Amino acid sequence: MEESTEETKNSIPQDIIFQVLKELPAKSLLRFRCVSKLWCSIVDSPLFINSHRGRSHTRQGGITILMLAQPYPYGPDGEHVTHFFSINPQGIEPPCPVQTLPFADNFGLIQFVNGLVCYGNNVWNPSTREILTLPPVPCELVSNYTKWTFFSYCFLGFAPNSNEYKVVNICQKYRKGLNGDKETGASQCKILTLGLGTGSMWRDIDSDSDDCLASQLSNFYMSRVCCVNGTIYCWGTSQGKILAFDVEQEKFRYIYHPDDANFSIKLIQVRDCLALINTKLDKFWMLDESLGVNWKTESLIIPHIYKTHGPWRMLIPVGSIHRGEEILLHWRRESDEILHLPEGRVQRKEFLELFYYELQGKSLRKICVIGHLPGLPNSFVDTTSQIAFAKQVECLFRFKGCSVSQK
Repeated sequence: MEESTEETKNSIPQDIIFQVLKELPAKSLLRFRCVSKLWCSIVDSPLFINSHRGRSHTRQGGITILMLAQPYPYGPDGEHVTHFFSINPQGIEPPCPVQTLPFADNFGLIQFVNGLVCYGNNVWNPSTREILTLPPVPCELVSNYTKWTFFSYCFLGFAPNSNEYKVVNICQKYRKGLNGDKETGASQCKILTLGLGTGSMWRDIDSDSDDCLASQLSNFYMSRVCCVNGTIYCWGTSQGKILAFDVEQEKFRYIYHPDDANFSIKLIQVRDCLALINTKLDKFWMLDESLGVNWKTESLIIPHIYKTHGPWRMLIPVGSIHRGEEILLHWRRESDEILHLPEGRVQRKEFLELFYYELQGKSLRKICVIGHLPGLPNSFVDTTSQIAFAKQVECLFRFKGCSVSQK
């Protein structure tokens, strides 16, 4: 009987094992790596990692949303921390704490890209709980530090053709001119490919030949960034430009946004395209680059009540799910409960309400209400909290080299 069982186990084709494992959640797969050397080699193989991540985008059975909150005060000792929660909009369970991480301040820039999260000089994988601390960026901008201020931004991108994650760093110096205007100085652009072990080093990006890019970087909002189909897009402050970086080719370029796209624009992914949504929530623009740069306009039908409550009470688009067929939005709502905050502040307790907007039916539906976040100071959400949401994509990508920790 034992021999028969052993023969049966060994007779299962490897491709069948591959397909069965691909349907399992990442948490189970990390445990099943210990079953055998074969299973470990399958789960750790680049082919399986890419296949499992792709399956995560389309797997039936509900969507898990990853939420972050940066409350005030930040941490028990005043440190700047970020709290991550998972939300199942199909259920009635409260948000589940995932992890609390120290936040290396990078002007509030946090990116969710294909299963990984980039914040400050760190990249975090929620599925494996690994945190990669990026190596220091060698700064080659020499100047008089008493006159110049330096800004450094890291952007995470994913190249679908090569299945590579890359981090782009843009460092620029500026100072105030004689008339008070901001005077831009030199800049540098470097890139690092994740997963190359000891070969993960910063490399220069050739940007000099691209329309004087170095002198243009100050004209873009580095906090308004979205990575779609292998391109990192960054919203411009003037001249109608959007900065686009091809992650695979490692090339910068500019594209022009629609003339009627105003200042208050949110960049998200819709139907595998870059989309621009303004705060009026009356329409959005989708970028089609199949034949040059073409913007397609679609209308939005949002009830008036969600658009007339001031800057902190508006319905805010934060992303999309189901391959971009539904837009995820959130809205703050006050309650009658009074909260006594640090430093003598008093404020009404707030709730966050999450909505789906279905593009095909042009309908808005509420999916859940968030009023209690376990682990946060006072366990509530207020206007001082930075809130962000993204569909959680399971990713088994393992970091190599640099400084990796597991929380």
